[in-house]
Amino acid sequence: MELTSAQASSLNQWNFFFIFIIAPLAYEPFSTLAMIYEDQGDMEKSLQFELIAAHLNPSDTEEWVRLAEMSLEQDNIKQAIFCYTKALKYEPTNVRYLWERSSLYEQMGDHKMAMDGYRRILNLLSPSDGERFMQLARDMAKSYYEANDVISAINIIEEAFSKHQGLVSMEDVNIAAELYISNKQYDRALEVITDFSGIVLEKKTTEEGASEENQSCSFLCIGESGENVSCTIPDGVPIDITVKLMVCLVHLNILEPLNVSNIKICT
Repeated sequence: MELTSAQASSLNQWNFFFIFIIAPLAYEPFSTLAMIYEDQGDMEKSLQFELIAAHLNPSDTEEWVRLAEMSLEQDNIKQAIFCYTKALKYEPTNVRYLWERSSLYEQMGDHKMAMDGYRRILNLLSPSDGERFMQLARDMAKSYYEANDVISAINIIEEAFSKHQGLVSMEDVNIAAELYISNKQYDRALEVITDFSGIVLEKKTTEEGASEENQSCSFLCIGESGENVSCTIPDGVPIDITVKLMVCLVHLNILEPLNVSNIKICT
């Protein structure tokens, strides 16, 4: 006797029900059901059974990642984060999983969890991943700054400067100086500017000349104490950094504000 499709479907359901009774912790039947629903085009139910199967076989990290991607296809970011968290339980040092989850936290507006994930990535990067470290540190510093967490931004950028001093760019100097100035740490801002931009500050007498080698500007500042300070700015220093230099000189009383007579250009 030939079974109708409805009868065959009913029989299959009873077969699965029997399997669930005798082997309730087996994940394979749920995976099979998921495939059946996928073939029928019911991706939502398919994913539900895939998740049950994954819970019964939790150490399969690749499966959790696949389910995270399926969740995103259904615009379920929260569930995707859950799946990446499950995968990270068994592969806690997987940078790709951490990156994907942190990006999703950002989309959800959970700044703290996103930054915690990026911080873990920084700690996992090898010394040879300097460029990647610097770029991530820049992005994190900007994100912290936008969230009004200047101290965390400063800590990140200081770590980047300490670990990869040879990779510090003018952009990094500008970011660091901006952070220090916003936190009223003008001495630290001046220090980072002079350490990494080639700008030289020296105490001089007015009679002493300034070297013209590789310089676009050299001038003497007469501070409140009457002390002369020579400032030499090499070619190629961005105007943003020069402006921040002047801000620091004013706040540190090396240069008096709005007093042009206290700046003497050396030729």
